[in-house]
Amino acid sequence: MNFKNITSSRILLSAVVFLVAFIVYIPALTGGFVWDNINQITTLSGNIYSPASEAKYYRPLFDISMFLDEQLWGVKPAGFHLTNILLHSICSVLVFFLGIYLLENTGASFFSALLFALHPIHTEAVAWVSARAELLQTVFFIPAFILYLHYRKSGRTLVIILSGLLFLLSVLSKQNALSFIGILLIYEAVGGFNKNRLLRAVCAYIIVVVVYYLFPHDTDKALSLSDLYPQSFYSLFVSFGYSMQKLAVPFNLNMMPYISDSPFYFIFSLIPLVIGGVLYSEGKRLEGFLTAWIILTLILSLLATLSTGGVIGERFLYLPSAGFCLLIGAVLKRIKNPKILFACLMPVFIIYGIGTYNRTVVWKDEIAIWKDTAEKNPDFALAHLNYGAVLLKKGIKEKGKEELLKALKQRNLTTEEILSVMLLFASAGAETPEVAEKEILNVIKTAKGEAAAYYNLGLMYYDLFNSAKSKKTKKKLFLNKAIGYFEKAIENTRNFLLPHYYLGICYLRQQKWEKAEIHLKTARKLDIEGEYKEELADFLKLIEIIKSQK
Repeated sequence: MNFKNITSSRILLSAVVFLVAFIVYIPALTGGFVWDNINQITTLSGNIYSPASEAKYYRPLFDISMFLDEQLWGVKPAGFHLTNILLHSICSVLVFFLGIYLLENTGASFFSALLFALHPIHTEAVAWVSARAELLQTVFFIPAFILYLHYRKSGRTLVIILSGLLFLLSVLSKQNALSFIGILLIYEAVGGFNKNRLLRAVCAYIIVVVVYYLFPHDTDKALSLSDLYPQSFYSLFVSFGYSMQKLAVPFNLNMMPYISDSPFYFIFSLIPLVIGGVLYSEGKRLEGFLTAWIILTLILSLLATLSTGGVIGERFLYLPSAGFCLLIGAVLKRIKNPKILFACLMPVFIIYGIGTYNRTVVWKDEIAIWKDTAEKNPDFALAHLNYGAVLLKKGIKEKGKEELLKALKQRNLTTEEILSVMLLFASAGAETPEVAEKEILNVIKTAKGEAAAYYNLGLMYYDLFNSAKSKKTKKKLFLNKAIGYFEKAIENTRNFLLPHYYLGICYLRQQKWEKAEIHLKTARKLDIEGEYKEELADFLKLIEIIKSQK
């Protein structure tokens, strides 16, 4: 077969990979915005998302892609989902061409790319619009590495410049793409150093890193590990083991896994390390490198998540799975007959395709994905809280309240989550505050932070007082309840600023000037940062005027 025919066949195979990757995610096109998509795309006031909006991480290409989608589609979910699916399809084709470079076997590369296109672990990254950073990172990361491999052979300066630019775009999509330099060095270590070309390449990539950090981003915490403590490293191994298990056996997927510190996952986390070491020691250097690809590209995401207290997500496995699928291809390329290879893999393709399609259907609907999450996490308060919130938003009040009560009964509920539950109960209807109050008081008996819980109860009733359209007697009851709980909060922690602040306001509402003045002056003393300085000054001045008139 001449070069022209080989090229044509590869183009045909890449088109098949693209179509397979696109078709399996078609259900996402009819889906809506899920979880925090609406916060990524619009604000609560209805203003369109813009790159200048506040973000936890500095990911300008993600911001720009969202902005361009909005310009093209408005706020129609189908357009945003289409972009994600196209990006995934392109990434699948890129895995095919990376396989051609690394595996030097078109058939094995094709099957690796199909595994990548159909792998169920990718549903979160593709079907959830907010996970687009994973796709953008990968769509620049892989060609940057392919160009580096080409540079090793050609030595052309233009090639390494283009590779560096793609690396920069990958980092600007997600900071974890900085693992690229580690991947490069490991590849050189297993493939034999070309010192002169490696030095030039590393210098080019280091310039990219310097340029990246010259960008004015104060919110970037992706590689800030100062918050880690010794126990976090055990959690790191556990999270890594859980992720590896899901990558190898992508079933019973979970949007918000509540991972216990199980020794099973710790032991499982050591398997890739052992396998990589054994493969390398036995001369299987390519397999050893691909194992290192999986580990290194995943570990930075896990470190960043643990350092910021986030939840481990399946989307973190998107880029690592490219190494995993190519590793499978490297093992299977020993089967010389493509028909036998295809027959062996066909059941896997079918199972993966069905799993991905079904999981995408779950992701397309807010109620479906939160129901799935709550059912798989019966002891996770946040899952029930979010499911309840979605049900209330959709007008399914009774089931929503039921889920909120399930959240309140969990031992791992934080004071912030307690406040969220109470406010949701308050918004669900006038009859629910008493239900919330009863459950919160039960929680306070066993939970830490009683003062905060009492304060949150007071704040719930104060908000109800302000928003209630009911009779004066009901409003008066809400205000008295608020005062009672603010007082209890102070009894537990006397130097608690906010209860004093709100007590002062409540007593102003009741025209109890002396009591209002006492609490407002106390709040002023406790307000070290001066956050309420102007409001407190205005309130105290008002009291002085009233007292002088008397």
